[in-house]
Amino acid sequence: MVIEELSTALARIIQETGRNPDAMATITKRAGDTVILAGEEGQHMYVIQSGTAEILNDDMVLDTVGPGGVIGEMALVDGSLRSATVRATENLVLMPISTTDFEALTRHHPEFGLYVMKIMSLRLRLMNARLGDAVEDIAYREKIEGELRAMATRDPLTGISNRQHFAEMASREIDSALRHNRHLSVAMIDVDHFKAVNDTYGHPCGDAALRTLVEAAASELRSADIFGRLGGEEFALLLPETDAPAATAIAERIRARLAREPLSWNTQTFSITVSIGVSSWRQDETNIDAALTRADNNLYAAKAQGRNRVVSE
Repeated sequence: MVIEELSTALARIIQETGRNPDAMATITKRAGDTVILAGEEGQHMYVIQSGTAEILNDDMVLDTVGPGGVIGEMALVDGSLRSATVRATENLVLMPISTTDFEALTRHHPEFGLYVMKIMSLRLRLMNARLGDAVEDIAYREKIEGELRAMATRDPLTGISNRQHFAEMASREIDSALRHNRHLSVAMIDVDHFKAVNDTYGHPCGDAALRTLVEAAASELRSADIFGRLGGEEFALLLPETDAPAATAIAERIRARLAREPLSWNTQTFSITVSIGVSSWRQDETNIDAALTRADNNLYAAKAQGRNRVVSE
């Protein structure tokens, strides 16, 4: 789940339980502040909305966590005291999640619970690797650290780039396109009538449909292309060294592949279609935002024209 989806789900749970909306108010911490202190009781875990923090054990830095990362999960899940101290390295905005809310989120969104469990497992292994005298294998420790870094950049449901990582990669590709005077195009993809899929077949089926979309699209992309989930059923493509006609051709192949490949769920078989908007980055633009806005406008034009189509500049 991306941060926006998590906020929406948490707000809905708080409303359904009749609690004060202030229960989901965000918490801010300044750089240098202690967020969590080892040995104290842990009544909340926190999802980082912005900023970074470091996890410490006896002044040894075990991990650095950024937007979308989770802290304080161990004490909340097992009811123990905090095992490590967390300190803000940049100004932080945190979303607190109580035990009750975590249980409700996990019931309704199992991928969030799985994401937290994976983080716990990796951090325990990393702590053992760093603190255990018997573990001397540097390659092993680097592997664990790499897995944690990958989790911070990937959408847990589909495995492709999350919004934050997509933006970082877009910035890099713009720098490269400027240096080498090359084309760069983007595409916005949205599943048609996705709410109807969830309402008819259930959210697990909707999740399976999103994974099917990613698999189908990935089969049409090159290794240099960057695929990201921006939230919900909305996805974005970053296509280096690609002009608008070539990007439109790629988008059309993705659209056609999804339209002709049925998805099976339990005893039901159905198809999903997508609407896609394509645009090209212009060399007088310092970031990818304007190109994404144009692609998004073309996406809405595709939906207005009947969906299951590609609209480009």
